Amino acid sequence: MFSQAQIIYKLQVASIVLATILIDQISKYFAPSFFSVVCNFGIAFGISFGNTFLYLLILVLVLYLFAIEKKRVNLIFISMILGGGISNFIDRVAKGCVRDFISVFGFPTFNLADALISLGVLSLILVYFKKNNA
Repeated sequence: MFSQAQIIYKLQVASIVLATILIDQISKYFAPSFFSVVCNFGIAFGISFGNTFLYLLILVLVLYLFAIEKKRVNLIFISMILGGGISNFIDRVAKGCVRDFISVFGFPTFNLADALISLGVLSLILVYFKKNNA
């Protein structure tokens, strides 16, 4: 089981999830005033992925990882992935697609949630390789 300190830390890290969702949804609300918004029916960066059930299954897996993870640094990265995933899922359910509006140097259009998901995944990969090469 988790110690009291671990529970407090998980609650603090859960605030990262909530902040990610809030900031991403606010940015998507105001984006049409400043950017061209693209309706993405796939997953991050427009990758084709039409099955909402499979997307939800992946979210549940990330939530499970969040629940069992004990390393603080990994929890922060998993929180970024979870918050971004939930925010994009909210779009998928409420709007029928994920709203993307950031376009940089010909890279596929994305949103803040996509950026945080990518940063979280890359960070976990770096932690894994650093641990295994030490």
